[in-house]
Amino acid sequence: MSMVSEEIVEGTWREVAVIAPKLAQSEMYRFARRQRELLVFVTAMTNALSSDARELATYALFVIYRMFEKSSGSTVRKIRRREIAAAFEVNQEQFERLATSHPRFLQRAAVVAGEDEPYVMRYVTDVAVGDEPDCQIHLTEQEAGELFLYLKTVVDCLHAAAAP
Repeated sequence: MSMVSEEIVEGTWREVAVIAPKLAQSEMYRFARRQRELLVFVTAMTNALSSDARELATYALFVIYRMFEKSSGSTVRKIRRREIAAAFEVNQEQFERLATSHPRFLQRAAVVAGEDEPYVMRYVTDVAVGDEPDCQIHLTEQEAGELFLYLKTVVDCLHAAAAP
């Protein structure tokens, strides 16, 4: 699969932001049935964060999944727990190595990290730092970093799952 387009990213978050509550609930149930392991991963990993951070993570997970679903034109294959664990381990190791890096190197690393899905990763960054247009939630620096790591893992898994 090619990357999710900027138009799909923009259109999807706008569409989800105004979705009717009943429809949102049924769509979330549908998502949970299709990608249970992703939902379990994000829920478990954000368990120690604030309730706002947990809600934001679940919301962003749903939006990101919809982006990939729209881009692929069909259902994204079910992601397995071992795929999530492997992607998380790779991302966690990268972030640990970057913890002591020079700020200019960090900027370059951020660009490289989003090369497969630059528009989706821009959305993830906006969510984590509070720049998502409809977001009234402000995360601590630690929460933002953790949320970014978890959602980056989700994006990596969905990118691989949507590939032909």
